[in-house]
Amino acid sequence: MKAIILAAGQGTRIRSAHGDCPKCRIRFDRTGWTILDQQIDSLFQAGAEDIGIVVGYEKDQIIRHVRMNYRRSLDRFQFIENPAFAETYNIYSLWMARSWLKGSSFVILNAGVAFDPEILPPALSSAAPITMIVDPAWRDETMKVIIAGNRIVRMSEQISRQEFSALHRHHGSRCGGARVLV
Repeated sequence: MKAIILAAGQGTRIRSAHGDCPKCRIRFDRTGWTILDQQIDSLFQAGAEDIGIVVGYEKDQIIRHVRMNYRRSLDRFQFIENPAFAETYNIYSLWMARSWLKGSSFVILNAGVAFDPEILPPALSSAAPITMIVDPAWRDETMKVIIAGNRIVRMSEQISRQEFSALHRHHGSRCGGARVLV
């Protein structure tokens, strides 16, 4: 299985807190452990064989970080550039990776999202053709979903608290504070 980390974005909403550092390179603590490190480690532990990272904003920082910290497994990484990162969103970054992903099952992570590593194995072992991990907490600034039956029928940042499904109707298995929808 391949994994793709969408890391091309500028992180404009939190730039005042992190400066020119891409969101995925924000540190958890003084050890230097970053969101990107947490994602890579979680993906390797969950069985991802190869990791593609779509880069754009401050791409050299991300590439340098991976090359310095994952020297022994560099052959498992592929860097894919989204040259239009300033004008596009994650779906375009995923489009840029389509030829690398072709013919493989894969998992997609947004580079600026830290998560409990225990949520990946149940999602990756699902028999469903598409599985999505949904945070059951409503947050104003994040992507939210509306669920009908066992299907996501709408996904947007503009979903109101009243429309939001994850708080009211849970489907799938519970894992690490998230819902694995199948």
